[in-house]
Amino acid sequence: MFYDRKTKLAQLWQWVVAQRCRVFGLLGIEGIGKSTIAVKAALQMQAEFKIVVWRSLANAPSLDKLLTSRLKFLMPIQGDDPIIPATLDEKLVLLMQYLRWRRAS
Repeated sequence: MFYDRKTKLAQLWQWVVAQRCRVFGLLGIEGIGKSTIAVKAALQMQAEFKIVVWRSLANAPSLDKLLTSRLKFLMPIQGDDPIIPATLDEKLVLLMQYLRWRRAS
């Protein structure tokens, strides 16, 4: 169930939409509803963004595989061929370029 989280949802809305916060974390012990509030917030905010990408980190792949999958998702949207860089550093740089471009446009 989703009880007494309107204040928390409003705070997330303020950070992400109004203040354009780039990074935040939902931290806490297991079972307190972090995933639930994240899903609710993403669903409420999706109209404010051109693209919303959700990825649970439960049973998370390696950082390299995670970056590769995000690039394969974003590159065609930009009209680019999905030729993925070889190194982790190159993948991070390219992903940040796409995210900056999407946020600025």
